Amino acid sequence: MPSRISHADRSPAIASRLPRAAARSTTPERILDTAEQLFAMHGYFGTSIRDIMQSCGMELSLARYHFGSKDALFQQAIGRRAAVISQQVIESLEAALAPLGDQPPNVELIVSALSTPAFTHLKSGDPKWRNYLRLLTQIGRLLERPDLTAPFHDQYAPAAARYREAFAKALPGATHETVELVQHFVESVFHLVLNELYAQDARSRTRTQRAAHRTHAHLFDPLRGWRHRGNGQFPIGTTGFLRIDSCGEHRSEFRTIFNTSAARAEHAVV
Repeated sequence: MPSRISHADRSPAIASRLPRAAARSTTPERILDTAEQLFAMHGYFGTSIRDIMQSCGMELSLARYHFGSKDALFQQAIGRRAAVISQQVIESLEAALAPLGDQPPNVELIVSALSTPAFTHLKSGDPKWRNYLRLLTQIGRLLERPDLTAPFHDQYAPAAARYREAFAKALPGATHETVELVQHFVESVFHLVLNELYAQDARSRTRTQRAAHRTHAHLFDPLRGWRHRGNGQFPIGTTGFLRIDSCGEHRSEFRTIFNTSAARAEHAVV
């Protein structure tokens, strides 16, 4: 028997439920966006779930409901764009290597290809990608908590393997250990460069546009200082320096990695 309730009678009730349903579906995204921003700015240890939910303007219980714990929230935040950036890095590297055919690439070409996706996102002005890339610089501070960064590393593994292979071709006489050191050095320099970019951005927010423009001339002074140090030491990781002289025949490649990374970043913001 057909219902006596007309479509017009049902519509207001259905319509009234739709905003609530939409709000429920977007709540996890809002929490993740805020978590991504605060974790990127203050780190895992400097951010609490309460901080995140207060910034969201939501009840604390919603974080527990959707994510369960601070660890789980951080894991989802650091893993949410990993597959995308991994695929973009692979595509950028393949595009750079394709014209070479069977010829080995040089280190500068590889570093440029690897950095292109990240700097493209930075130049786009997308705040979500800026927050995410800044969040990735926290990885070096969480070496004792690999469980927190596993969601990123697991999804980024194909890209990491592909560019290790490319570096091995560029350095045919290098040992497996040297290639791995090159990889870690690239990651460390990349994080250093990103941190310099974000520090400059924070400074420029408190200055006039003219003054902010002048800071570009000084943005890369720390990088240039390391680049031209007579003792050949470059920052690596969060605890010390790599002495280029100890890298033997490949020390010029390490210098190239550092110089290329700094130059790419400078081009991205100036």
